[in-house]
Amino acid sequence: MRERPEVFAWPIPTIATDTAWHGDVLVNGTVNVERGAVLSLSPSTRALFAKDAGITVRGTIRALGEKDAPITFAGAEGGESVVWDEILIDKGTGSSFSFCSFANANWALHSHFTDLKVDSCTFMHNYGGIRFTSGPVEIKRSLFRTNEIGIRSFRGTAFITKNRITENRIGVFVREKGSGLAIRKNDLYGNSEYNIRLGDFNDEDVDARENWWGKGDPLATIFDGRSEPGIGMVLFEPVAKEPFVPASGKTSQNVGEVGK
Repeated sequence: MRERPEVFAWPIPTIATDTAWHGDVLVNGTVNVERGAVLSLSPSTRALFAKDAGITVRGTIRALGEKDAPITFAGAEGGESVVWDEILIDKGTGSSFSFCSFANANWALHSHFTDLKVDSCTFMHNYGGIRFTSGPVEIKRSLFRTNEIGIRSFRGTAFITKNRITENRIGVFVREKGSGLAIRKNDLYGNSEYNIRLGDFNDEDVDARENWWGKGDPLATIFDGRSEPGIGMVLFEPVAKEPFVPASGKTSQNVGEVGK
């Protein structure tokens, strides 16, 4: 018996009615989920993307994996280089991801004016993990590692908690209007350029209290109005005195093991 089914190349560019993906699905171009339709991915499903392929959602996408049966979104050829485009959710409703892993994407998740929930997911080897405008967005118990940018917000509203955000170039980038963010109780450390960077046109303060910033002075890893007068401040005090996520072995890289 085969351990996995044959890879099924998705044959149509538009999903206009409720649809479920199982097994290994190859996405060769852009698949559009129309308004009113729901695309559901079952546990253990792998969505494998050809070069520059992606999914545009104007309806709903639900990828609800399980701890022992995660859902994978990755380049069809594997490796660590960026291959596919993104999952864009544009003015959709009710989209959610849990126990999913994302790799090789330009931006793994990109949402505009969408209520989005992300829980117990892993984002590695992407240009960017999640970027969003508006919201509300909830990002919990997830790992952002080895991306250029972990999370990017533009005029966003989000609750970001119990995540590990490390070994990216920038952990969290707030382009504009950061007062709608609550970045609380995360392990936010070890990003090569900044743990948090505020954009040059962000004129609002950002709530980033009670995070663990690693060893050393948190201010050395933050770009805000202290670095460039005229932009907002990152409100980082009080700081957590120890990490929220155990740092032992491989568990920090496993879907569902972050921020329990």
